[in-house]
Amino acid sequence: MTPCFVLRMVLQKWYSEEVCFKSSQFRGGFLSARIYVADEDTETLEATGAALREHGYNVSSFDNPQKIIDAVANKAPDLLLVGLGSGSKTTQSLCRRFKSDVKTSHIPILLAGNQRQLNKLIDSIDYGVDGYFIKPVNTDELLAKIKSFVRLKATQQELITANQLLEKKERELAERNNELENIYEISQKLTRCLDLDKVLGVLFKKAHKLLHADRCFLQLVFEDDKKVSELFKTHVDFGEIKHRAMSIEKEGLLIKQAIKDKAPIIIQRAKANHLVNKVFAYRYNLKTVLFVPLISKDNVIGMLLICRDKPGEFIAEHIRLAQIIGSEAAFSIERAQLYEKTKDLHSTLKAIVDWGDSALIMVDQNGRVGTANKKFCELMGLEAAEIIGKNEQKHVLQKVKHLFKDPESFESRFEWLSSQSSEVVNDTVEMVEPRPRALERFSGPVFDASGDFMGRVNIYHDITTRKQSERRIKNLYRRERKIAQILQRNLLPKELPDLPGYEIGTKYAAAVQGMVIGGDYYDFIPLKDKDYCAFAIGDVCGKGMQAAVQTYLVKYSLRAFAREDPSPSVVISRINWTFCQEVEDGAFVTLAYGLLDHRTDTLQYCIAGHPIPVVYRHAKEDFEMLKSNGSIVGVIPDTRYDGSIIRLKQGDVAVFYTDGITEARNADGFFGEEKLKEIIKSSADMSAQAVADKIFGSVSRFTSNHLNDDAAVIVLKKTY
Repeated sequence: MTPCFVLRMVLQKWYSEEVCFKSSQFRGGFLSARIYVADEDTETLEATGAALREHGYNVSSFDNPQKIIDAVANKAPDLLLVGLGSGSKTTQSLCRRFKSDVKTSHIPILLAGNQRQLNKLIDSIDYGVDGYFIKPVNTDELLAKIKSFVRLKATQQELITANQLLEKKERELAERNNELENIYEISQKLTRCLDLDKVLGVLFKKAHKLLHADRCFLQLVFEDDKKVSELFKTHVDFGEIKHRAMSIEKEGLLIKQAIKDKAPIIIQRAKANHLVNKVFAYRYNLKTVLFVPLISKDNVIGMLLICRDKPGEFIAEHIRLAQIIGSEAAFSIERAQLYEKTKDLHSTLKAIVDWGDSALIMVDQNGRVGTANKKFCELMGLEAAEIIGKNEQKHVLQKVKHLFKDPESFESRFEWLSSQSSEVVNDTVEMVEPRPRALERFSGPVFDASGDFMGRVNIYHDITTRKQSERRIKNLYRRERKIAQILQRNLLPKELPDLPGYEIGTKYAAAVQGMVIGGDYYDFIPLKDKDYCAFAIGDVCGKGMQAAVQTYLVKYSLRAFAREDPSPSVVISRINWTFCQEVEDGAFVTLAYGLLDHRTDTLQYCIAGHPIPVVYRHAKEDFEMLKSNGSIVGVIPDTRYDGSIIRLKQGDVAVFYTDGITEARNADGFFGEEKLKEIIKSSADMSAQAVADKIFGSVSRFTSNHLNDDAAVIVLKKTY
């Protein structure tokens, strides 16, 4: 749809409503048109006037040229009918005067003359006379000509009126177009501007020009706990942008009103209005103020104040234009404020990235380097200007791949990573130049807020020192483990006692996970009375050398106490007191101590915080659980421990074990006591050593040969 077409539609509507109405009024009364008749021939003057009046025309007759001039000046007629008469030059002068005057040139003039004056009548056409007729006057011919000219005059009047209204509409359209251009210019300038002061400068300048403002102010609302608490005022005064903070409770009544109504407010007498701060109004001598709320996402974020120093109304067009400017301003101000926050955040992040310990390079989805921090450039021996904006593979790889131990592998890996939009990689690469070093590499995709792939970030962290420390620590662990293993081997008995009517089986295994061993151990203690066999199984807390040393303390202290008095309650009580005195706080041990009399088949025992031993009763094909006799050893020095006693019968199997058996685990859970019982029951007819081996075989299969803790077991079987 072209502008001309739109204009034609507008004018067509206007013409139908205004011009046609006015012209219909004229045409409806064209017979009453005003006609001035001037002629020296009185008889002709009267006859012509009478004939025209008879046909409804409003006729004024003049026999003097000066009189008709005065009459035209007073009120212009619709037509002049002038007789040439004897003073033809006077008549010609009169006609020239009317046709040369802008005010009267539109009045049709008809000349009347006799046959002898025909040439002069014809010549009159040259100086603007519209027509003539010959005397004696033919009434019908005269009426026809007059009617024709009156109609022509009506048409001319319509055209003049239409032209005037067209010019008015064109002016309005030009003003509207100029307004739209100004709004577009404001929008463009505000869109390109992200600095808040510059945004305000553009806003105030345009508001001043378009709204004829003497001063402009801006009040921005800041929120605290979702309540408006502070007002920020910015205004233009003599071209300078100033800032002042103000309390909304004391000075912000207008902003409260705007937040409530979300509509423009016009105040004619600002100084006398209770909504306007009096100091503010008098300081700037405010008369008329237009307050326009700045609305973003249905929230009032501030107010635009358009001020005039002189009283005067703001028309609807000004209000509408101010609202449009306010709408553009709200969007631009929020964007500028967000940009300020983002800029500060970006600067902070850039500083963090630049001064961090890791080297960072970010590549966009097209393979071009977007960011490379200071550490990366130092590590690779590059300048940022050499690589920023350059294609990564062509410029970066060619410059740095020779620094790595395997350049071809590094290049192919880098190229592969650059093509991945989802893969996350964490690996290690080795540099050889300018000096050997190990780098941990993290490479992952970067997405925008919409989830679209933006590129990849590659981070390199120098772990050379860490690797060296790890190697040193590993060597220390190996050394400690070797020493601890030697100690551990010496902790275990070299041979088992031979008891009539009994088989004894044992098994020990150190954890395969970790570099150090634990404090599990078992022991058989030779006594003076050969009818008795004393034994113990325990678990000292901790790992490595410290646990091995503490286990030595337990083993040899227990041997010494058992040889003095092998009673289980006495031995455990004494070892508890000794451990509390000799070992630092926090260390403890779980113990199970037994004293077997092979003559009476009685087993005395004391369990101190240790896993409860299991006794399989062959005759009943069921299990009996022994009793716990007290808490762990090494916590409370005067803890009382009581002993217990059971009798073993032929085929019975007693199993003492450490928690490395029942707490062995895999992905499905713990090995547990129930599985242990199943194995004992299924192997009860085997030898004691076979039972111990089967228990460890089952645990090993359960953990896929990855025992997570040391484990030990003692099996006693009554054979006859």
